Amino acid sequence: MISAAGELDLATAPLVTETVRQVAAPGVTITVELAEVSFCDLSGAQALLQAADLAAAAGASFAIAHPPRSLRNVLRAVELPSLPVIADTGCSIDPPNMTNRTVAEAPVEEENCVATCSHRTE
Repeated sequence: MISAAGELDLATAPLVTETVRQVAAPGVTITVELAEVSFCDLSGAQALLQAADLAAAAGASFAIAHPPRSLRNVLRAVELPSLPVIADTGCSIDPPNMTNRTVAEAPVEEENCVATCSHRTE
């Protein structure tokens, strides 16, 4: 698992693609954990899409966990392809039936989070 934190933007996005490039290999499962990402702009979204392509080209599987609202907004606004989301059963934003769905299909209501969820902004 690759964990990202802070802002995923023009300055930090290349770190994601480079890390995926280094670990991608046939049969490897790559999950990018985004629970600690506070903001993701277009360059961050493009880096994640590029990382997914790099993983696929290497024969690895790729998904993200806990995509921030800003990533969902970017993907929807500019009609970029979506990214597969891995479920996190500790949060109703990512209910068990979210496995193998995409960011665009994921609900975005933070009020649905349980009290212990990392999505909560309180």
